[in-house]
Formats: sequence, structure tokens, C-alpha cells
Amino acid sequence: MDAPRIREPALFAIVLLGTLAAGLALAGAGRTE
Repeated sequence: MDAPRIREPALFAIVLLGTLAAGLALAGAGRTE
């Protein structure tokens, strides 16, 4: 288990969470309109 290897899953998780958050925000904005 190398340190650089841990960065990949972490980045992937951050991107996934960011995408989900953006999707929820967009869905919320669409529902409010």
C-alpha cells in the first residue's frame, strides 16, 4: 500500500461526491422554479 496509491481512490471519491452534490443542487434549483 503506497501513499501515492491512496490518492487515486480519494480523488475519485471527492469527484463522485462533488458530482452528486452538484446534481442535488441542480435538482433542488429545478424543483424550486
